[in-house]
Amino acid sequence: MGVVFQAEDTILKRQVALKAMLPALAVSESARSRFQREAITAAQALCAYTYGSAYASKAEHRKGSIEPGKLADFTVLSEDPTAVGSDRIAGLQVLATIIDGEIRYDAGLT
Repeated sequence: MGVVFQAEDTILKRQVALKAMLPALAVSESARSRFQREAITAAQALCAYTYGSAYASKAEHRKGSIEPGKLADFTVLSEDPTAVGSDRIAGLQVLATIIDGEIRYDAGLT
């Protein structure tokens, strides 16, 4: 049975539902060890989500990396996700989002 959310649901309701599902998501130590061996690095994940996605859609000539002449779509984070522990990545703050070379979100730190 899945959990259905409507647009007016709050984040708190979602967090409660996720916590209720945690026992069903428990995995054995051997499975956890296998997952850790198969995990990818933050740098590999960034490459997959940026250049890899652009390549898969045959658009690597105009997006997927920050280079002159390409679309300037990127996010500025509070720390380098490749330089922090994997347990800290989820806590990184988004400082700015740039789309088509224009600042679309600014956390007010500039």
